[in-house]
Amino acid sequence: MYREPSRIFFVCHGDHNFDVVKCTLDGSTWTAHMDNLLGVYTCLQAYFSGKLPTDCCNIQITYGEEKSTVDKHGNMVGFAGAREVMETITEDDLIVVVDVTSLPEKYKGFDFSIEKCQNPVLGEFLRETFKEDFKYDIFEYTPDTEAFEDETDAFIEVTKNVFFFGVVVWGGDYNAGPVKSSVETNKKAVEALILLANSFKKNWNTVLEKMPKSVKGEGRAEFDKLIHEIKELNIECESEDLDDEQSDLTEIIRKLRFTKTPIMVELSALEYEGVLNIEAFLEKLRHDKLM
Repeated sequence: MYREPSRIFFVCHGDHNFDVVKCTLDGSTWTAHMDNLLGVYTCLQAYFSGKLPTDCCNIQITYGEEKSTVDKHGNMVGFAGAREVMETITEDDLIVVVDVTSLPEKYKGFDFSIEKCQNPVLGEFLRETFKEDFKYDIFEYTPDTEAFEDETDAFIEVTKNVFFFGVVVWGGDYNAGPVKSSVETNKKAVEALILLANSFKKNWNTVLEKMPKSVKGEGRAEFDKLIHEIKELNIECESEDLDDEQSDLTEIIRKLRFTKTPIMVELSALEYEGVLNIEAFLEKLRHDKLM
């Protein structure tokens, strides 16, 4: 049976929160509105290096990451551009969301971070690819100190062959104003993307053979089933940790399943009374409804 060749997608959002995007260079340090100027710049540098395998590498600059917007179908959605890309991918493609990240002090000096990587076979491939050439780590969640939502949250609904590639910034909230990064950080990130794309071309078919069946193409089905079960329970929830517009439990779960921040909620269902942490609730629900 013929199968379309797998592709690697570098996805970076081009929209931002600022009226004007400014960038200054002082020696080897940039100060700029980095979100997501730095992610886009990194992808374009990798492209114009001429070192990407163009037969399997695809760069997508998307819209609708910062705010919900009307997509091409006329619907108001979050991550509209990413969702359009989702319509074009197959279960065997690899999605790399390239965006800025602000890491805790203990990770100071990292070249980049790999976040929201919940597929162990993919994690093994990444470690084999990067070896000891870079200073980084792989996280199943996001260690970002400024935000926990990004386009990975959309792609994970359809594939587990996805992760967030964080280009490191520091010195404030990148959502609110200028922050800093370095020429060396950018250089290392570009080198990593080029290495990753070429490793993908050489090794990805072998990696796919190691994938458990449950990893291939079942992300949306499992997630949709979980959301359906939650809606069937008709649970109301309240939380002092969340804004009023985040009171819908399914939306809370969509937004929070990659953060280790202890978001506490009060649930109206007796069978889940006392289960106050979102992650604990999800684990109990999976056990009760999906096992």
